[in-house]
Amino acid sequence: MTSVLAPAATLPAGNPVRPSSRVHLAVRLVLLAVLVAGAVQAALRPVDRTADELEAALAAGEVATMTIERPTVPTIGGVGVTWTGDGRPGRATYRFDSISDQRVDEGRRLLAAAAASPRDVEVREVEELPSRSSPAWQLYLALGALVALPLTLVAGPEPRLATRWAWFWLAVHAWPVAIAYLALEPTPVWDRRGRTAPERRLTGGWAFLLGLLLGPALLRALAGA
Repeated sequence: MTSVLAPAATLPAGNPVRPSSRVHLAVRLVLLAVLVAGAVQAALRPVDRTADELEAALAAGEVATMTIERPTVPTIGGVGVTWTGDGRPGRATYRFDSISDQRVDEGRRLLAAAAASPRDVEVREVEELPSRSSPAWQLYLALGALVALPLTLVAGPEPRLATRWAWFWLAVHAWPVAIAYLALEPTPVWDRRGRTAPERRLTGGWAFLLGLLLGPALLRALAGA
């Protein structure tokens, strides 16, 4: 019996691989569009930072725009601030207390840092920042993709570059890997010609280990953490 930790699975040399059927290709394209849109959205989402990190970025001239919540109603707790500039957009909270005897307003410090920044910072004061929660239709779309993707893997043609279990474990540890699966298996979506199967493929055991080692780093890079 071949071990799942074998570096690859042996296939008949030169075995022809047919492209997806029209239905399977259509499903791949739809799921590919959903996952690519999700990856782009995740890459553009502001990264959680601290108010101190924002102040340091302002002092270094790394901030171009800053949108800060300035409540006009009695408020106590953390209020938000977002910014853009060098690198990924950022989002943080600062302490604001206009209710208790100990009045606190760290926003003044941030506004002063923006005014003193060596770079011209476009500052916008708002009552409330837009919600970070996704609309319901996006959640339903993501749920549909979550259900359809494993069904496509199980019911679709035999993958060419890695086994089904290999693609499964890679996608479990880092969901953006599913973009590669949809784009390349069993043949690239942009190529309707048949391909020749490689002699060896990545197997589930090695894919599981690769996912454990590289998956968290990929997700952190996508989230900007």
